Amino acid sequence: MKQISVVVHVHEVSMQTTADVYKVSDGSGQIEVRHWVESRSPDDMEADMEGSPLKGTYVKFVGMIRTFSDRKHINATLMRKVEDCNEVFFHFTEVMAVTMLNLHGPPGGSSYAGAAASSYSRQGGGEQVQYSHLPPLERAIYRFFVENPAPGDGYHVRQIMKAVKDLVAIEARNSDVDESTFFAAAIDSLTVDGVLYSTSDESHFALVD
Repeated sequence: MKQISVVVHVHEVSMQTTADVYKVSDGSGQIEVRHWVESRSPDDMEADMEGSPLKGTYVKFVGMIRTFSDRKHINATLMRKVEDCNEVFFHFTEVMAVTMLNLHGPPGGSSYAGAAASSYSRQGGGEQVQYSHLPPLERAIYRFFVENPAPGDGYHVRQIMKAVKDLVAIEARNSDVDESTFFAAAIDSLTVDGVLYSTSDESHFALVD
């Protein structure tokens, strides 16, 4: 099962020994999100609960849907607080667009494949319009995945780095940051934004469908 990304309102937060549990909703219903943490003591849990800034806010979660005791929940691997309200509206609009596309197909009755192809060609080089806002390095990494469909376990970070090494060198030099740190930050950003997801381990990544 592929990873999903959701932007949701956090209604309740509860701390457990090895996980934080969030009761969230996006207007269509409620679901629990579990984010696993290192084992902690009751005192640590109480301190974390008092200091939790997420209740009553919007949060983006990236993870997979799991079922336990006939109840579904999201097993989150990444999460971040939404700071810009426009991201909430964008997410809702994106959900509606994808739902309509899956239910009724693309506008004009053209084939799904044709519509997908046109959305790539408008930016040239196989780049979708919706990712044209990405910084140069993140856009290059995304384009690498689009033009080179990943095998079952995805691509190792060394393979991705090799494909964009020239741009990494330029961007890192301009930012006065070492290349490995700059590259890692780009991968992290794409993962948090739901563009990439880790597969067999934290060193292999694939493109979210």
